[in-house]
Order: sequence, then structure tokens, then C-alpha cells
Amino acid sequence: GEGKGGGGEGGGAAALLRAVFGPTGSGLDSTEDLNRLRLAFRHYDADKSGALGRGEFRSAMLDSGMHPHPFECDALFTEADLDHSAAVSFDEFVGLVLRYRARQGPLERLPPRGPPPPPPGPATTRPPP
Repeated sequence: GEGKGGGGEGGGAAALLRAVFGPTGSGLDSTEDLNRLRLAFRHYDADKSGALGRGEFRSAMLDSGMHPHPFECDALFTEADLDHSAAVSFDEFVGLVLRYRARQGPLERLPPRGPPPPPPGPATTRPPP
């Protein structure tokens, strides 16, 4: 299908995708993970065709936390569309998720770190000499 995925009500679906794709995502380690991915897939399948068209797929990728460039979305779509049907089925989508997670190294799975803490020192700063 080629409807508009994502959007205002998609916060839950976006969170589901980030849970799988994001840096702290668990991948697909359980039936629960697969069910969460299925719910997200259904949300982005805006026209309820059972597959994601290019626009729906792009919305899912953008909301996943991956922040791909348009050309990367196109490359991911082509990689996912194994049967060259111009749509990504749920099984193809799961395959893409599994391949994506397998390519991530262990350091990429660590949670992002914030800025470093300020160095210890006096509470007030002195002007330079």
C-alpha cells in the first residue's frame, strides 16, 4: 500500500519500531518482540493492503529512530523487497530487521551517552589573567 504512515497517532507504533531498531533495541528475541513489530507494521500499512508501499515504508523507517536519508530509505526498501513486488510484506520486513540487527556491532547497541560531566573545580570561575 502507498498511504501515509506515521503521523500524530503513530507515537505508539514509532516507539515499537524504535524498540527494535534503536541503539538499545532488543532485536527479535521473543514472540513478544515479533508481536510488537507486527503491530507497528499494521499501523504503517495505512491502506491495509498487507504490505508497505514505498511511502509507508519510508514513514516507518523515519519513525524507527534510524533517521535515514531518502536514498538510504530507497536502498533499504530495495533490500527488503526480496520478491521485487514494489511492496514490502511483513515477512520481508522482519527479514530486514533481522539483517539490520545482525549488522550492528555490540557498541552500537549500547545506549547513547550524554555530554561528559563538567570537570571538578571551584564553584566560581576566575577571569583569565
